[in-house]
Amino acid sequence: MTQALYRKWRSRTFSDLVGQPHVVRTLENALKADRVAHAYLFNGPRGTGKTSTARLLAKALNCTREDGRVPCGACPACLAIEENRYLDLIEIDAASNNGVDDIRELRNGVSFSATEGNSKVYIVDEVHMLSPSAFNALLKTLEEPPPHVFFILATTEIHRIPATVISRCQRFDFRRIATQDVQAHLAMIAAAEGCAAEPAALAVIASSAQGCMRDAISLLDQVVGFGHGQVTLQQVQSILGLTDMQAVNAFVDSLARQDKGQGLTVLQDVLTQGGSLAEFLQQVILQLRFAFRLQLTGDETVIPDVSPDQKEVLRGWIKDWAEERLLHALSTMMETAAQLGQAVHPHILVELALVNAIDGPPPARPVAAATDTAARPAPAARPSPRERPPSPVPAQPKRAPRTRPETAMSQADKDKVEILRQHWRELRREVKNRFGNQAYKALTVEGFSRIHIQGTSVSLIFKEKIFKDALASNKERREYITHMLGDWLDKEVQLHLRVESGPGAKNGARAARPAPANMDPMKELDELIMSQLHAQRLDMQQESALLRALEQAKKQE
Repeated sequence: MTQALYRKWRSRTFSDLVGQPHVVRTLENALKADRVAHAYLFNGPRGTGKTSTARLLAKALNCTREDGRVPCGACPACLAIEENRYLDLIEIDAASNNGVDDIRELRNGVSFSATEGNSKVYIVDEVHMLSPSAFNALLKTLEEPPPHVFFILATTEIHRIPATVISRCQRFDFRRIATQDVQAHLAMIAAAEGCAAEPAALAVIASSAQGCMRDAISLLDQVVGFGHGQVTLQQVQSILGLTDMQAVNAFVDSLARQDKGQGLTVLQDVLTQGGSLAEFLQQVILQLRFAFRLQLTGDETVIPDVSPDQKEVLRGWIKDWAEERLLHALSTMMETAAQLGQAVHPHILVELALVNAIDGPPPARPVAAATDTAARPAPAARPSPRERPPSPVPAQPKRAPRTRPETAMSQADKDKVEILRQHWRELRREVKNRFGNQAYKALTVEGFSRIHIQGTSVSLIFKEKIFKDALASNKERREYITHMLGDWLDKEVQLHLRVESGPGAKNGARAARPAPANMDPMKELDELIMSQLHAQRLDMQQESALLRALEQAKKQE
């Protein structure tokens, strides 16, 4: 039976491992100096080489060749590990073996000496799936295993690992593999397999994999089978459901030249050919982002994954495209992409986005001067039978809303905001799958307002307090979102959840309106009730002031 390419081309030596030089160098130095730790924790996205590195370390610890303990790949131990028949390499899937009894069985096996080699290696994949009691059962063995036992724990969700486990291991963070490294590795595999692969096709495969080498090799395997040894751009686009790049460029060109007719024609062609509007918008957003980065810096090194021909197209767009109009187009398309899945008529939504992007941002409104409440004319008082006006009610001072000052974001921080917006759909999808609709709704346009970044501080600002509480009240949700944002920004971040403040904000009760001294309580109460028919609740301060005035008026009558 034919073996899958991602298994056939799994790294057999440390030099074959792609995109993780910091891990390779540290482990090789530890092996040469005989300073291998008893427990390692490999953390990182899927398909970045965690399990492959663990198997390479197991080879090195059991390799019979005396050459600095670097795996040779040819001795009986190395060959047995490659063929999954080495008795002293125990691989455990924690997703299906996550109970206390499974860990007890592991602890019982640790006490026995190695059968074939000098070391016994335990690889626990998806270790975050272990139950809390299973983690507790593992702690003592993990801290002080026998000299011949080594543990390698692998996870994609480091925030779910207890701190007591992390402190007992040497932690390595695996990074997403650069697109150009993935493309070069795919070209090597295609050449070795005797496949004629177009560089443009490999570039699209590498880009769609988003730093995951296993996904890229699996997709290459699929395209090779589809094309009988041929890998062309058209085949890749057909399998991925991507739109022709010429259509994407024509659409963005219509935005740059403010040609609505051309943009509508392109959209119609995409729909006629059965293309996916969601995928089409994602590619448009990607090209707009490349153009925006190039316009800001003028340096082509900020878009390393773009072909020379496409760079020439980008330069043509930004030549006469004002920065604020380009940024407005990018923001409009990203907002539209976020709403596309909930739209009844998605094609109309995209057409409206086209018009809005071309029309440009709306002109700034002048800030109206604040008016004094006391200067407004008071409503006419209803004369009482005794010709006496009601006693005045002391006006309550208007309390200024508490706001948190925000400093202007630097250009680097604005660029980070764009990175997070690129991944927003993925964040919402993962949150919905893990925590349900309530947390998901807080990240949609219904509850979410904007992002503010200042250095390592990332603030998510919501429209109402109920949406903020959907995430802030749950520690696991906060930690999960913090981990994902830090992963995308490639650094540790401090997450802050806030409610929108200022004009138009819906973060709580409205400010109380002081009652005028000579108001008619009955009339004011009637007007208030009529204006609040569709509100969820009356403002408590305003209601109290009116009731006090009504009671005082009755006493005087």
